[in-house]
Amino acid sequence: MAKGVVFWLLLLSTASVHARNVEHLSINQVHSRPGEPLELTINVVGDAFVVEQLRFFLVQDGHRTLLHRSSVNNYKLHLEGSEPVNGNRAEVLVSSLFHDSADTQIHFSVTLDGDKAHSPQVMTSVQPVAAATVTAAAPRTRSATLKACPLNGNSFWSMSRELAPQLGLGHYGAMMALLQVNPDCFTNGDPQKLHCEALACPPALVLNQWQNEARAKLAFYRAPEVKPRPAIVMDKRSLWSVARDTATKMGLGRYGALMALVQANPGCFRSGNPNYLICEQLSWPEAKIIGHWNSEVSAKKRFESLSKAGVR
Repeated sequence: MAKGVVFWLLLLSTASVHARNVEHLSINQVHSRPGEPLELTINVVGDAFVVEQLRFFLVQDGHRTLLHRSSVNNYKLHLEGSEPVNGNRAEVLVSSLFHDSADTQIHFSVTLDGDKAHSPQVMTSVQPVAAATVTAAAPRTRSATLKACPLNGNSFWSMSRELAPQLGLGHYGAMMALLQVNPDCFTNGDPQKLHCEALACPPALVLNQWQNEARAKLAFYRAPEVKPRPAIVMDKRSLWSVARDTATKMGLGRYGALMALVQANPGCFRSGNPNYLICEQLSWPEAKIIGHWNSEVSAKKRFESLSKAGVR
């Protein structure tokens, strides 16, 4: 068993005997070293419902990145990050899905051993926290009404992207979790066919199913196919104008919508230059193409690059 320093959560002595808590949380083993994505195993003892709510983040440069969690057994969790750790110390934030305010979070640091000839050493420092950090209400019954996740006029793509950090999931994980608990809000199960103004937020059990972002992305693009959208008739409009009008429906920025249209209609642009449209109608981009252009910055750079292409 790798060396480690155990830390305990401080529980309020006045807590109700009916409270549901995490009784013990400690580092079991650190598997990564400086410059590598953080990977460690932790010990956790407590009510299963509450443990399901815990989310772990790597904090660097003022940003927090979700650590993927998987169960080793009933008392251990394996945590793995996707970004390299800067330096030999990693700051980890622990929060509860339903209690994510600044005063109900745990921060601890892990010192990574750069000497590969020895087992990694672990050091932790923990701020005192109240029982509210890991205390939860009784499990919801099937008849209970789940908390609503409003769209606020945003597309499903944009809304789920903003909500993902609060759910402790990646973007695709958030979309699939919302899709799973709101099946009646999507025509034929197509995530691009949302017809509700608000969605029920996923419970902890569903959130745990979509921790793996790669699997969620694969499931998203395997969603049931529906009848394709009708062709976009240009009607003497410019591509820029069409991109502006369709951006919201795609859940993209204007450049993102423009590039999605270009990619979906490769034969409609002379020499691939988006400024030289030669078709009178365009096909609506597939979900996979739309998902590729969710970065407005990348879309703008690609547009500017293609605009410089010579036209024959």
